[in-house]
Amino acid sequence: MTELWCPTCHAPLQPGTSPPVRRCTSCQRSFPERDGYVDLLGTPSVDDEFDWDPLLDPRISAATTGRWRSLVRANRAALVPTAGRARVVNVGGAGDDWFGPACADLLERYVVLDPSVAQLRRFRPPVSGTTLVRGVGEQLPLPDEWADAVWLHGVLDHLPEVAPVLAEAHRTAATGAVVVVSLTNDGSWFRTLAARVGVHPDDGHVHERRLDLDDLARTVTDAGFVVEHRETLGYLRLPRALERLVFARVPDRVVDRILDVTDRLGRRVLGPGRGAISIVVGRRV
Repeated sequence: MTELWCPTCHAPLQPGTSPPVRRCTSCQRSFPERDGYVDLLGTPSVDDEFDWDPLLDPRISAATTGRWRSLVRANRAALVPTAGRARVVNVGGAGDDWFGPACADLLERYVVLDPSVAQLRRFRPPVSGTTLVRGVGEQLPLPDEWADAVWLHGVLDHLPEVAPVLAEAHRTAATGAVVVVSLTNDGSWFRTLAARVGVHPDDGHVHERRLDLDDLARTVTDAGFVVEHRETLGYLRLPRALERLVFARVPDRVVDRILDVTDRLGRRVLGPGRGAISIVVGRRV
């Protein structure tokens, strides 16, 4: 397992037994180990019972998972330039972690941080060097400049303040490391069209903010990273019921081909920032 550091005083945590804990070598705080994860939060939180399984979500279509596969390819492209196998921290990644398994051959150490007990209990580590932590992105339990990559996927729009999380990502990232941030794109063509006819998203109770591609790139830049890549993916977007019907029996390779063609066409006709998903890659220099 990866050596963790105290989230408050940034001193190493020493493994202990009877019962299993991680104890800070400086402030002497102890953090229990249970169900395969280190618990840095202790007290119950509103996130504990959040348990989203994309395989059981009726809203998810084959086109949705195809869009996720394109996002995975973008993640691999961001990791490949790192020297050797990478040390990666995935903030908020216990529930919908399709990135880790798809990039397992590129991972040396993998730290997955999530505030939900339910998500952590269901998580299946993709590589032997995986460390699971119940914690928050505002206090990463890692030393300065530890990570080759910090992943923040579908996280920033849930936060009341994004600056503290990105500041921790910057502190944890080594010189030359990347931060890879992706979100639903508030500037997508279909959200713009929906707003014009008076239809608005009904998930404001879980999403604190809406960001388009420019907003996301600016947020990454404000945190001290140099933006090296920015794009939107998933231009093909149909009503959920129609997507499930049309793509129900279409092979993955065909779905991927359709999405690739419509992405290239969409960028040309609608503009480069109008796809369903924004992804921004920043580098610490």
